[in-house]
Amino acid sequence: MSLQIGAKGFIVDSGEDALITLGSTAGANTLSIADLGGTPRVVIDDVGNITTVGTVDGVDIAIWNTALKTFTGQSSNADSSPTYSSTNIITDGDSLETAAGKLDAAASRWDEIASSKYTQLTPSVGTITMSDTSDMRVGLPVKYTISASDFYGIVKTVTTNTSIVVAGDGLGSGVTVTNLFVGLPEMVVNMTFMLTGNFNISDTTTALATIMKTYAEWRLDTAFLVTFYAIQESPDTGSVESTVNILIAGSAVSTENTNDGPFLSATAATWVQNSNQEINNANYGISFDDALEIEITNDTGGDTNGDAEDLTIDLIFVMEN
Repeated sequence: MSLQIGAKGFIVDSGEDALITLGSTAGANTLSIADLGGTPRVVIDDVGNITTVGTVDGVDIAIWNTALKTFTGQSSNADSSPTYSSTNIITDGDSLETAAGKLDAAASRWDEIASSKYTQLTPSVGTITMSDTSDMRVGLPVKYTISASDFYGIVKTVTTNTSIVVAGDGLGSGVTVTNLFVGLPEMVVNMTFMLTGNFNISDTTTALATIMKTYAEWRLDTAFLVTFYAIQESPDTGSVESTVNILIAGSAVSTENTNDGPFLSATAATWVQNSNQEINNANYGISFDDALEIEITNDTGGDTNGDAEDLTIDLIFVMEN
């Protein structure tokens, strides 16, 4: 016994072309949806199994059904408690702590990378070996766990399905990365400072205040200064260039050149970057109202004449959350 509905919405007799058929087929209650020619395109049994392969607007319904099961975590069409629901949906029996954890996980802007996609032991400073780099792009923020502590960086280079190079903190050679996360692009914050005119007449830890008569403080949530770049228009004419560093709340961030920071380039209008992983873990975090300053150091390993001009510095921060 079956109920059949035709193209105009009327009930039709058995044997006539029907668009929708509700009834019994081979002992199972089914829903059958056909095209105008009467050919079944979708047949669903009483537990949701799609028993006839068809297409709707070019989409293969059986493939769509498989994808839907994968997304929801169903082990079969009859699975009423898929993994997705049981692990991420808050239930009446959840404790407050468990419910808060599920909400945090759902709201997090950090996406954990499957351990099968990367090698935990790092081959060199700043490098993570990866067999699948599909989640990574240059400029994205990353967070990685080493010895139960989280560190932050930014993806500097991607070699497809081979490795990524990270500018940040803590990612030394031969360390074990137990967890790897990638964040959203908007979690990266860029700040630019300029020192116009002659900026290296003498050593200073207050270049913004002394040279530019200006001040800077952080007005966002907790973040980490993972790297910075510097460029000068007119290099110093001495035997060495000045070094530059960033101070957060009075403490130097770069550990390069014994905490003086990277040397500026002797070639005019040429960028230099603080070396990957040359970051002081105790000093690179920044909180609301923390002061920012620029440190200039002369005569590091040679003589600086103090006549360099026009410095620009780009700071790259990664938000904690």
